[in-house]
Amino acid sequence: MITVLYVSLLMESMLFIVLFAPFGVLALAEMVRAAQSPGREGLPRLDPPSPNMTRWHIVATILAIGSVLIPLIELTLNVGATRSSPGLAFGLAEASLWFATLTALFGPMYAVRLHRQRMQAAGLIGFGLSMLSVTMLIVTTFDRGADSEFLVALAIAGAILFPLGIAVPRSIAKTPILASSCVVMLIAISDVVSPGNFSWLLAMLAMGYIVFRAEWKRMLAARATGPSAAGIGVNTDPSQGPLGRWGALTLRAVTFIVVNVACVVAILVVWRIGFGGDDSAPAVIFALVGLAIAAIGAVLTTLAPILLGQRRSGIDHAAATFVVLLAIATVMYLIAAPQVDGYASGTSAYAQLWKPVLGTFACFGALVIVLTTLTGRLQQIRPFMIAIVLPAAFLLPSDSFFTFLRDDTLIVWAQRLIEAGITATMLGLMWYVFGPGRRTTSGPTGAIPQVEREPSASTDSTGFESTGNAVTDER
Repeated sequence: MITVLYVSLLMESMLFIVLFAPFGVLALAEMVRAAQSPGREGLPRLDPPSPNMTRWHIVATILAIGSVLIPLIELTLNVGATRSSPGLAFGLAEASLWFATLTALFGPMYAVRLHRQRMQAAGLIGFGLSMLSVTMLIVTTFDRGADSEFLVALAIAGAILFPLGIAVPRSIAKTPILASSCVVMLIAISDVVSPGNFSWLLAMLAMGYIVFRAEWKRMLAARATGPSAAGIGVNTDPSQGPLGRWGALTLRAVTFIVVNVACVVAILVVWRIGFGGDDSAPAVIFALVGLAIAAIGAVLTTLAPILLGQRRSGIDHAAATFVVLLAIATVMYLIAAPQVDGYASGTSAYAQLWKPVLGTFACFGALVIVLTTLTGRLQQIRPFMIAIVLPAAFLLPSDSFFTFLRDDTLIVWAQRLIEAGITATMLGLMWYVFGPGRRTTSGPTGAIPQVEREPSASTDSTGFESTGNAVTDER
């Protein structure tokens, strides 16, 4: 019995690795094959966007209707006068699980197709579809109580806002409605998602891989059609300021490193003063402080070159700083967290085995994001790296993971809001900063855009070489 228990705990703790392996191996094999192949062999196929999206819309509609209808049937049978048979209850539960898994996989693919058709808020539509099934399960799975009833109300509100946002014609209100729907659904499902949840982990990794492929194709298409077709302006000034091209690159890298080191020291000082001991403040406080330092570091990364007479760094540099500092704060929290006893949901002892797994992947993902951002090589892999940092970062405000403050409603709701905020921010960086959803604008040659990519940071049609003039884009 003890052997079976240990095997079960080990399998649960290795869930992240089991799910990461197929996506990670496939991504690595694709990039190695592309790097070793001449010409365009081994690169993703640049299939032009088809105007016929009928099949995609039909599948999305079926998944959305099923995600809403099945939980409502379960709720009707459970609260009605007629109780469902065990066979029917099992069938409905199985169908709900399948719909949750299928929507998690289909949502990001649907977002990519909608983005190619220039659909407004395509990323939000795909992300909302991915969460819709899990959100509706909240209605049937939560125990009744004041706290749970409010979460159910949030789930229903999110499920109503989502189709409303889709139905609104292309206007300024469409994006805020869909964004509100996604945030509300994230808060509603915060108690049932975690790195130990199969569907949630699968959704995060699938999103990272699919957005990575979409960004790779976008980069290839942009270089095949030319800068103007991709909304990219070419800077014809070879000097890049008084320091020259390589001097500007070196200065940008140095300021990036200095800002990150200073912020890491700040996180360590804050942790030493108020956290990590027996009488430390709740985890949500440290999460807020860590997020604040990460945000400040991102701003300083952008503005530091200006103080030295250079152009400001791009938003991808700022996002890289944010991810690095968030990962460091999370790993510090995981290392210092005390031993977990018991096997209750959210506090199981196999969480001890999560810590080295999730912490290692978070460090690796943050390091790859930094290297690719500073060197300009293999930048298409960054969305996938966001996906492997997020599971660890999600745990940063989790007081229930190591301490037991569930009776404190304020702490619980702060935790839910921070978890939802971290998830929304990281997925936003994945799609809108490191992925194909970023806004690009074409401008006259020589114009200085809002965000720049340095000469050595540009890549050729393979995405593996650094050649050509300075390429800039606005993200």
